[in-house]
Amino acid sequence: MKKVYILIWIERDNKLLIQYRASNKIAGDHWALPGGSVEDGEFLLDAVIREAKEELDIFVKKEDIDFLYFYEDKMKETFDKEFIAFIFKINNFSGYIKNTEPEKHLNQDFFDFNKLPEPFWSNQKEAIYNILNKEIFLKR
Repeated sequence: MKKVYILIWIERDNKLLIQYRASNKIAGDHWALPGGSVEDGEFLLDAVIREAKEELDIFVKKEDIDFLYFYEDKMKETFDKEFIAFIFKINNFSGYIKNTEPEKHLNQDFFDFNKLPEPFWSNQKEAIYNILNKEIFLKR
């Protein structure tokens, strides 16, 4: 069975919020979108709300979340675990964005869409490009 992840897209002033992941985490030593795995029995929007609170300390309502994109891939570390990732845009939230898990995310900031830092998790960078260019899916 494929593992399911949600990824969070938050824009501010034509910039995108991204995190630098610790080396012992998925996408380690790379920049990536905030997010995490969907728990057993959890609905996708509930996972977005939970991860936004856990990782960013913000409160989100379901009506402020839009689906943007999804892609399927295999874990780059092992190439044996397939996963599917859903990217959701948070349009409005309450609270102030904080890095609540500094042991997992060594840095976090907003970056210009045209100047994303490197190294960036490759499948997410391609997904971001496709979203910005209104491509329908990630080609593999």
